[in-house]
Amino acid sequence: KFFLSFLKPHKPVRSCTIARWLKTVLGNAGIDTSIFKAHSTRGASTSKANKLGLSVKQIMELANWKSANTFYTFYNKPIENESEFSNSVLKVKEN
Repeated sequence: KFFLSFLKPHKPVRSCTIARWLKTVLGNAGIDTSIFKAHSTRGASTSKANKLGLSVKQIMELANWKSANTFYTFYNKPIENESEFSNSVLKVKEN
């Protein structure tokens, strides 16, 4: 287990807790969390990384994928309204 709770007794957190954390980050980035869920971060971030110049080979290595087909089939999708979504995925909304 990689993530531990910061509250005692510091047990591993469950996947629903991590999903809640990711949803909070998406919301803080100004992303509509009624549409985009925690799972959306992987597709958005890998598509954005590729668009910014990261090669598919590098993405495969970082994502621990064996085949480029995984990226091309599931993650290399055009992102609608890119300025609101993909550009803000990795940025926190300013107050």
